[in-house]
Amino acid sequence: MPENRQFSQRLDAWQAALRDQIMTKAVPVAFSGCGAQGRLSPREAEGLPFAPVSPGDRWGKYREYRWFRADVEIPEALWGKKLVFVSGLGGEQLVCLDGRPVGAVDREHPYVPLDPSGRTFTLMIESYAGNGPRLESLGPCPPERDPLPPVAGPQCTVRESFLALWNEDAYQLYMDADTLIRLWRRLPETALRRDRIRRALFDYIHTADFELPPEERTASFRRAREALRPALGCRNGSTAPVMHVVGQSHIDLMWLWPLEETRHKAVRTFSTQLSLMEKYPEYRFLACEPALLEMLEESDPDTFARFTDKVRSGQMQPEGAFYVECDTNIPSGESLVRQLLWGKRWFRERLHVESRVAWQPDTFGFSPCLPQLLRAFGIPYFATQKLLRADPESFRFPFQDFIWEGPDGSRVQAVSFFKNNARTDPDSLLDRWEKHRTQAEDIDCLLYPFGFGDGGGGANRDMLEYLRREADLEGLPRVEWRSLPEHFELTEDSALRNVWHGELYLPWHRGTYTVQRRTKAALRDLEKALHDAEFLLASCSRETVDREKPMLDGAWKALMLHQFHDVAAGVGIRDVHAEAVSVLEGESARLHSALPRLAAEAYAVVPEAEAPGWHTAVNTLSFPRREWVELKEGAAGYLSVPACGVRAFRAEDLEPPTGTVHVAELGGTGAYRVDNGVLSFTLEPDGTITSLTDLRSGLPLQEPGMRMNDLRLYANVEPVYDAWELSRDYLADRLDAVEPLDLTVSGDMTPVFTASVTRRIGESLSGQVIRLRAGSDRIEFETDIDWRERHKLLKAHFESGLRSDRAVNGMQFCHIARPTRRSYAPDRDQYEVCNHRYSALFEAGRGILLENQSIWGISCKDGDMALSLLRAPCVPDDTCDRGKHHFSYALTVCDVPFALSGANARAYTYETPLLLLPGRGQAREGFRAEGAVIETVKPAESGEGVIIRLWEDRGTLSRVVLKLPGPASVSLCRMDETDPKPLSGHPVTECELVLPPFGIRTLRIV
Repeated sequence: MPENRQFSQRLDAWQAALRDQIMTKAVPVAFSGCGAQGRLSPREAEGLPFAPVSPGDRWGKYREYRWFRADVEIPEALWGKKLVFVSGLGGEQLVCLDGRPVGAVDREHPYVPLDPSGRTFTLMIESYAGNGPRLESLGPCPPERDPLPPVAGPQCTVRESFLALWNEDAYQLYMDADTLIRLWRRLPETALRRDRIRRALFDYIHTADFELPPEERTASFRRAREALRPALGCRNGSTAPVMHVVGQSHIDLMWLWPLEETRHKAVRTFSTQLSLMEKYPEYRFLACEPALLEMLEESDPDTFARFTDKVRSGQMQPEGAFYVECDTNIPSGESLVRQLLWGKRWFRERLHVESRVAWQPDTFGFSPCLPQLLRAFGIPYFATQKLLRADPESFRFPFQDFIWEGPDGSRVQAVSFFKNNARTDPDSLLDRWEKHRTQAEDIDCLLYPFGFGDGGGGANRDMLEYLRREADLEGLPRVEWRSLPEHFELTEDSALRNVWHGELYLPWHRGTYTVQRRTKAALRDLEKALHDAEFLLASCSRETVDREKPMLDGAWKALMLHQFHDVAAGVGIRDVHAEAVSVLEGESARLHSALPRLAAEAYAVVPEAEAPGWHTAVNTLSFPRREWVELKEGAAGYLSVPACGVRAFRAEDLEPPTGTVHVAELGGTGAYRVDNGVLSFTLEPDGTITSLTDLRSGLPLQEPGMRMNDLRLYANVEPVYDAWELSRDYLADRLDAVEPLDLTVSGDMTPVFTASVTRRIGESLSGQVIRLRAGSDRIEFETDIDWRERHKLLKAHFESGLRSDRAVNGMQFCHIARPTRRSYAPDRDQYEVCNHRYSALFEAGRGILLENQSIWGISCKDGDMALSLLRAPCVPDDTCDRGKHHFSYALTVCDVPFALSGANARAYTYETPLLLLPGRGQAREGFRAEGAVIETVKPAESGEGVIIRLWEDRGTLSRVVLKLPGPASVSLCRMDETDPKPLSGHPVTECELVLPPFGIRTLRIV
């Protein structure tokens, strides 16, 4: 029969009336407030000067914290009654009862239960006013409109605060009825179960009587619960799906609020969840980020102690593996190793647990190297929600439970669930199974994390009450409390049927490879500084290593913290990125200032004053190098330095260049023909390159009309997720807004050709230097721009006539072949991808490498590779990347197949200059790996010996020969540097390993 309108309306009216019965205002609470404050404990705040506040008062400047205090006396009539506190102070609030945090007040947690030990007590409340509007989307924004108006005045208005009398009978009846009403409305009209629930609800609305006196009214609520009990007691059959539930609260460490506010969010969230655990002993909560838990301990040791008690009882479940929920596109491979090293170690040392699950719910795509890294750290499981939350117009990831296989063959069991910040009402459970499930076969249970998140908070009481009723309620999926490892153990058979190989590309948020370049560049600079500092320390004494370790640990911690996905991806507010750049650049400067000191000790450098005219070059890479060096005194030339080695030299030791570059102006056209004996090309008046030819083969790289070094500006208005997105149709919005202003060339019949190009790009000015050396196969581009755009995208296009279905993109510990054609749906989604150091386009015996320094976004379509240089979103940061930037990239032409191109060696050396020091150091041959790249050389974490991390870089099973600078004992160990297994019984000067394609190995040298 059709739904009865009158009956349904009556249910809604009864529920609304019942809600009003749950809390009854009982005692007004008058507060006094203090002025704006930083982070203080409740005890510290008690000493502040307080003044009365009244309803209607306004407070709360940008990022303001304020403490409020009230001394409360419970009237005799309420002694022994259940009371809750309802705050009208505004902002996100931590509520402390007699100095002890008992919960938080926010949008989803409107009240805090109170259980005072006496009849008088003190409430201390810390409240955060906020940082203005929280915007992620904007749409078109005329130039006269300010997309993010400054917070001009108070953000919060004080309203009445009070203690309320809590009616538990009314609350329990409301939850009973709401559960059944939601289920009844979702069931088919012809279902017998629907009819039985309707009868029970009919009895409810004819039993609960709101017009009786209070005591009799409450008694009617108890009778109404009895009327609903049979319908709530019906159980499922044997084939009902199962939801494996676990509480969580995703707290973005830095996003639409700065890091300082996250410290407060941690205390607020955990105080609320700990209070819920006292009432709901079945409740299990996922504690997933060591960095966040460190903040909790630093901010509130007492709450952290309560947290550790619940870890021991099993209610708090520490899991996650990573130190922070980091981006996995932008960080280097070694950074990902350290995220796991620090995360696993923290869980082990502080909470005595071995984390087994890589918890990455919100990151914007996942590097193909992760399965190998996870396995190397003893982490068999991986979990994310992001794949199923992707752009609905894109290829939908096909699995919930699957095996994720890396390019080396390493496998982890993975789960892709839909939404971690979930609710637990019947509609949400049914939607998860009926609408949000991508895998239709071989699946009978889903992982179901729940609780309010992003800004923290976690579950509220309603969520846990729903779950109690839904444990096995006919018509709904069953609900079972499970830890993350238990879910994986129970779904192993389902996962084994589905294997996904390679990266987990996210067809969404593609603009994050490019936005907030300053932050990204600062992250990369600190990675390189740490790489070089550890390399030098590996040759220093144990005393020096111990002395410098706090500096390195501090830098690593700052780096990893700011590799949090919203920071590295560039989607935080202005303050987040300003603070990130300040911290990262400060750490880089500190490390760079230490490098000469470390090198002087490592290589016994005789100071310049005692060795006039001498210089020392340190090669921190595992490739022998012949690099162009320019000295301060004006001398220049080529210098050869061994792999991981040191060379002392004087100006006269530099090798002079050979050959010259021929430059000829083309008949008054303003264009020039450039020829260095290896390459020949036409430099057009606008600075673009046409007619590029490899003179070794005589074959052209371009067809008529194609251009390289072509800077193009596009409109980039993203109506949803402004900073995150790059829509697939952006090519349709190319602007005729790039105007060449000047071109000057120099270097005819000299060893180096140089061209200087100035352009106006929209409202921005750009200067570029193009360089080609005699006999070189590489054209270098140094681009400066004062970026003044709004809602624009700048790309550097390199069009070639090469025909290949795949472009090769360098990534961490591997490279990826991604589609250049758009024939299939998944290929069409990859119109913008991430690369590290280089991308390549090759035919069978020739190709081009596009090398770069700290540029991650690139598109590869047909023969066109286009680096994404800058974007200009307006929210959540309307100043994003405005200002001056420098870019370095280079085009290398190869006359060999990709496997023989030495792409990694070229890209690593292009990105990492030689370390030049004044004075005379000891010449030294260093480590060298034939058939592999040495990614890292560092002191061992234990302090004993040197750690080398290397990886096979061609994508083939390889015999790798590691050559040592002197006899030493070599052990193969785990990636966390434990469990060493000697590779020989005596010191050796070289050893062999067989590595799978892109295999990573960690060795200890003593």
